[in-house]
Amino acid sequence: MGEKIKVLVVEDDHDSRVFIREWIKVFGHDIDLILSTDVQNSNLEEFRKPLNVDVVALDFQLIGITGMQILYVLREPGNPNHDVPVIFVPGDRGKLGEDRDWLFWEMNVIGIFQKPFVMNTVIGRIRDWARSRKPQS
Repeated sequence: MGEKIKVLVVEDDHDSRVFIREWIKVFGHDIDLILSTDVQNSNLEEFRKPLNVDVVALDFQLIGITGMQILYVLREPGNPNHDVPVIFVPGDRGKLGEDRDWLFWEMNVIGIFQKPFVMNTVIGRIRDWARSRKPQS
């Protein structure tokens, strides 16, 4: 088996974190899951430090902060995580705004999966992205 895909999941809802963790245990044998629980304005600085992950999955509406705020920090010039792809997992896709689709393409967002989502679809998107990054032999 090759190297595991490192995925940081930024989710403040306990039930969602348990659901994701259990699905990864069963179906994500090739995924190394890192769950973030304490995300607020006060620790946006953490996203300016190297995360050492392959993909970041962001909830859109967190307590005291939005996934968009985190995305903007990740894409700041000079941020070591500038090129790390992001998956958005909003509770309501409407909150993202219809005019935001263009922004996602410019900001390296590789997927948007509205809750409730099919976990296999999210895992599949992560695997597709990882396969596309492997050098062709």
